[in-house]
Amino acid sequence: MKKIGLIILIWTLVVFAKKEELKFFLDYCCFEKDNHTLAEIYLSIPQNCLTYDSLKKQARFKIELSVFDNDSLISKKAWIQVHNVASVADAKSIYKEVPAQDRFLLKPKSYKFVAEITDLISGEKENISLSQNSNLFRVKDLKSSGLMISDLQFVSDFRARENMNQSEFYKNSQIVIPNPRRLYGLHLPILKYYAEVYNVEKDQELYFSYSIADSRGADKYLSQEKLIKAKTSPMIIAAQTKAIAELKTGSYRFYLKLRDKQGNEYLKGSDFYIVNDLGINDERVINDLEDYQEQLKMMSQDKVENEVKIIYSIMPENEQRIIDKLNKNAYRNYLLDYWQEREKKVKGIRKNFLYYVDKANQSYGLQKKKGWDTDRGRILIRFGKPDRKEVVTLESNMLDHEIWTYDDGNYIFVFADLHNLNDYKLIHSNYPGEKSNANWQKKVTKMKK
Repeated sequence: MKKIGLIILIWTLVVFAKKEELKFFLDYCCFEKDNHTLAEIYLSIPQNCLTYDSLKKQARFKIELSVFDNDSLISKKAWIQVHNVASVADAKSIYKEVPAQDRFLLKPKSYKFVAEITDLISGEKENISLSQNSNLFRVKDLKSSGLMISDLQFVSDFRARENMNQSEFYKNSQIVIPNPRRLYGLHLPILKYYAEVYNVEKDQELYFSYSIADSRGADKYLSQEKLIKAKTSPMIIAAQTKAIAELKTGSYRFYLKLRDKQGNEYLKGSDFYIVNDLGINDERVINDLEDYQEQLKMMSQDKVENEVKIIYSIMPENEQRIIDKLNKNAYRNYLLDYWQEREKKVKGIRKNFLYYVDKANQSYGLQKKKGWDTDRGRILIRFGKPDRKEVVTLESNMLDHEIWTYDDGNYIFVFADLHNLNDYKLIHSNYPGEKSNANWQKKVTKMKK
């Protein structure tokens, strides 16, 4: 027994566990490189999602990036990365993230892309898979005879130091730390960005400006034009702005604009997010984004699978069978098709869906069950708020129950707390396909002792 106790003691000294599940954020940008396209892949892992060796105060994890064309592996990068912290308290910081980056030289087209991170201490794995048909990983053709702007890279920080060309974040004489989460605000109050401009002539004069618009397209900030003179091609734009300080929490779009002396304008835009309020879940900001493709790129595989589960719960059986046949790696493509098709018919339908998921979780969540996974939550998400709700409680001769009525179709749903656990079950409805029991009143009547 003493030997076992010693082993347990040593283990608690060596490892301190994290509370958060392993997750990471993924983004990419395309740049021109020797007449080819260089796809830079950016990752960041929240520091508090890693497991640490408490003696070394160190986390170790493996990153694997794979590019497929028609399911054939055409390129793969893998490496082990180490991250050191000053203390256990530092490791639990919710604002610090561990960045990582690599590059692929690829032909312009869409590919399947898979990123996987393995925590080498806990053994936990997490992956993000972007299917080829979804176009979520599309390498752009940057060849052009005229002026062209690369993708906009959102940046956490610019740094300069000795031997910086040995860093994976080095490019064009500086260190560029990526911000794949695209999140700014309280923890990153200054928006920093990087772009390259191709096919400029030496000493060519260009007027440079930028603007910020909210998710509805309304301008929130317009900078003044600034005259800049190109020294090399590509011309590098590595800049920052404090204009986000007064912006409210939400999703926004950043536009970089160049204008030549002939009046030709060149515009490049990309979405980012701001959290300027304490206590706001940044996932709500991402969910507010109009472009669902951008949302999917930001979502972890776990979040993708969870959304599919919720959708599955409100589907009729014939549609559920479609999901049953899918591999989990196809879920992103499925969600993209699912919501884009429905957005054509009802604008804002996914925002409405997310609103009722949130309401269900708040109103009907149980100790071991999310609100969306309860009968009342499922009906709320599927049909929305009932037109009338009759709540029967604390009756001496009846079980607690609720009767929801929807005037459109005159459908009713009866839920009862059958075991006095606050887990209301659907016991009757006249909606086709739902549980029906014409004698439901007997089920809510208490038996006489």
